[in-house]
Amino acid sequence: GESYMAGEWDSDDLAGVLTVLAEHVDELVPAPLRRLRGLWVSRRPAADRNIRVGARVNIQRHYDLSNDLFSAFLDPTLSYSSAVFTAFPARFAALPEAQHRKIDRLLDLAQVGEGTRLLETGTGWGELALRAATRGAHVTTLTLSLIHI
Repeated sequence: GESYMAGEWDSDDLAGVLTVLAEHVDELVPAPLRRLRGLWVSRRPAADRNIRVGARVNIQRHYDLSNDLFSAFLDPTLSYSSAVFTAFPARFAALPEAQHRKIDRLLDLAQVGEGTRLLETGTGWGELALRAATRGAHVTTLTLSLIHI
Protein backbone atom coordinates (compact mmCIF):
# COMPACT_ATOMS: atom_id res chain seq x y z
CA GLY A 1 0.00 0.00 0.00
CA GLU A 2 2.78 2.40 0.88
CA SER A 3 4.63 1.75 -2.39
CA TYR A 4 1.42 2.43 -4.34
CA MET A 5 0.85 5.70 -2.44
CA ALA A 6 4.49 6.65 -3.09
CA GLY A 7 3.83 6.30 -6.83
CA GLU A 8 6.24 3.40 -7.25
CA TRP A 9 3.66 1.48 -9.28
CA ASP A 10 0.19 1.98 -10.74
CA SER A 11 -2.64 -0.09 -12.16
CA ASP A 12 -5.66 0.46 -14.37
CA ASP A 13 -7.48 -2.11 -12.20
CA LEU A 14 -6.39 -1.49 -8.60
CA ALA A 15 -9.26 -3.52 -7.15
CA GLY A 16 -8.26 -6.46 -9.38
CA VAL A 17 -4.61 -6.25 -8.29
CA LEU A 18 -5.57 -6.10 -4.62
CA THR A 19 -7.94 -9.03 -5.06
CA VAL A 20 -5.15 -11.16 -6.56
CA LEU A 21 -2.79 -10.14 -3.75
CA ALA A 22 -5.39 -10.99 -1.11
CA GLU A 23 -6.11 -14.37 -2.70
CA HIS A 24 -2.40 -15.26 -2.72
CA VAL A 25 -1.24 -13.64 0.53
CA ASP A 26 -0.15 -17.00 1.96
CA GLU A 27 2.11 -17.56 -1.05
CA LEU A 28 3.49 -14.01 -1.00
CA VAL A 29 4.39 -13.94 2.70
CA PRO A 30 7.30 -16.29 3.55
CA ALA A 31 6.36 -19.25 5.76
CA PRO A 32 8.52 -18.14 8.73
CA LEU A 33 6.71 -14.81 8.84
CA ARG A 34 3.33 -16.54 8.59
CA ARG A 35 4.24 -18.61 11.66
CA LEU A 36 4.98 -15.41 13.61
CA ARG A 37 1.42 -14.24 12.97
CA GLY A 38 0.21 -17.24 14.94
CA LEU A 39 2.03 -15.94 17.99
CA TRP A 40 0.11 -12.68 17.83
CA VAL A 41 -3.27 -14.25 17.14
CA SER A 42 -2.96 -16.81 19.90
CA ARG A 43 -2.16 -14.10 22.46
CA ARG A 44 -5.23 -11.99 21.78
CA PRO A 45 -7.41 -11.87 24.89
CA ALA A 46 -10.68 -13.74 24.63
CA ALA A 47 -12.51 -10.51 25.48
CA ASP A 48 -11.23 -8.96 22.22
CA ARG A 49 -12.99 -11.56 20.11
CA ASN A 50 -16.19 -10.38 18.49
CA ILE A 51 -18.49 -12.73 20.29
CA ARG A 52 -21.53 -11.10 21.91
CA VAL A 53 -19.73 -9.98 25.10
CA GLY A 54 -16.39 -9.18 23.40
CA ALA A 55 -18.08 -7.16 20.67
CA ARG A 56 -19.77 -4.93 23.25
CA VAL A 57 -16.40 -4.24 24.93
CA ASN A 58 -14.75 -3.55 21.54
CA ILE A 59 -17.52 -1.13 20.60
CA GLN A 60 -17.17 0.76 23.86
CA ARG A 61 -13.38 0.89 23.54
CA HIS A 62 -13.43 2.22 19.98
CA TYR A 63 -16.57 4.33 19.71
CA ASP A 64 -17.61 5.45 23.17
CA LEU A 65 -14.83 7.96 23.64
CA SER A 66 -15.10 11.55 24.76
CA ASN A 67 -16.50 14.09 22.31
CA ASP A 68 -13.78 16.40 23.62
CA LEU A 69 -11.18 13.97 22.25
CA PHE A 70 -12.68 14.00 18.75
CA SER A 71 -13.23 17.76 18.87
CA ALA A 72 -9.49 18.17 19.35
CA PHE A 73 -8.72 16.93 15.82
CA LEU A 74 -11.97 16.98 13.82
CA ASP A 75 -13.86 19.89 12.34
CA PRO A 76 -17.10 21.13 13.96
CA THR A 77 -19.20 18.59 12.00
CA LEU A 78 -17.21 15.82 13.74
CA SER A 79 -17.06 13.96 10.44
CA TYR A 80 -14.14 11.57 10.37
CA SER A 81 -14.12 10.43 6.77
CA SER A 82 -12.92 12.03 3.56
CA ALA A 83 -14.10 15.43 2.40
CA VAL A 84 -14.48 17.10 -1.02
CA PHE A 85 -12.36 20.23 -1.37
CA THR A 86 -12.62 22.59 -4.33
CA ALA A 87 -9.15 24.11 -4.01
CA PHE A 88 -5.72 22.91 -2.99
CA PRO A 89 -3.85 22.95 -0.81
CA ALA A 90 -6.72 21.96 1.44
CA ARG A 91 -7.08 24.21 4.48
CA PHE A 92 -8.44 23.12 7.84
CA ALA A 93 -10.70 26.18 7.89
CA ALA A 94 -12.42 24.85 4.74
CA LEU A 95 -12.99 21.38 6.19
CA PRO A 96 -16.58 21.83 7.46
CA GLU A 97 -17.69 23.13 4.06
CA ALA A 98 -15.80 20.29 2.34
CA GLN A 99 -17.52 17.74 4.61
CA HIS A 100 -20.92 19.23 3.76
CA ARG A 101 -20.01 19.15 0.06
CA LYS A 102 -19.22 15.42 0.36
CA ILE A 103 -22.43 14.66 2.25
CA ASP A 104 -24.54 16.72 -0.15
CA ARG A 105 -22.96 14.99 -3.13
CA LEU A 106 -23.85 11.59 -1.66
CA LEU A 107 -27.40 12.70 -0.92
CA ASP A 108 -27.72 14.12 -4.44
CA LEU A 109 -26.49 10.87 -6.00
CA ALA A 110 -29.00 8.91 -3.90
CA GLN A 111 -31.72 11.42 -4.86
CA VAL A 112 -32.58 12.06 -1.21
CA GLY A 113 -35.36 14.61 -0.87
CA GLU A 114 -38.87 15.20 0.39
CA GLY A 115 -40.47 11.91 1.42
CA THR A 116 -37.32 9.80 1.07
CA ARG A 117 -36.98 7.13 3.74
CA LEU A 118 -33.31 6.87 4.67
CA LEU A 119 -31.61 4.31 6.91
CA GLU A 120 -28.18 5.37 8.08
CA THR A 121 -25.99 2.84 9.88
CA GLY A 122 -22.92 3.97 11.77
CA THR A 123 -24.42 7.33 12.62
CA GLY A 124 -21.36 8.99 14.09
CA TRP A 125 -22.44 12.46 15.20
CA GLY A 126 -25.34 12.53 12.76
CA GLU A 127 -24.24 15.14 10.21
CA LEU A 128 -25.51 13.11 7.24
CA ALA A 129 -28.82 12.42 9.01
CA LEU A 130 -29.27 16.10 9.81
CA ARG A 131 -28.56 17.21 6.25
CA ALA A 132 -30.92 14.56 4.85
CA ALA A 133 -33.65 15.63 7.26
CA THR A 134 -33.33 19.26 6.14
CA ARG A 135 -34.17 18.00 2.63
CA GLY A 136 -37.42 16.52 3.96
CA ALA A 137 -36.22 12.92 4.29
CA HIS A 138 -37.49 10.64 7.04
CA VAL A 139 -34.23 9.40 8.61
CA THR A 140 -33.66 6.41 10.86
CA THR A 141 -30.16 6.02 12.25
CA LEU A 142 -28.50 3.05 13.91
CA THR A 143 -25.28 3.11 15.86
CA LEU A 144 -23.30 0.58 17.85
CA SER A 145 -22.32 3.23 20.35
CA LEU A 146 -23.80 2.99 23.81
CA ILE A 147 -23.37 6.70 24.50
CA HIS A 148 -26.30 8.93 23.67
CA ILE A 149 -25.34 12.29 22.24
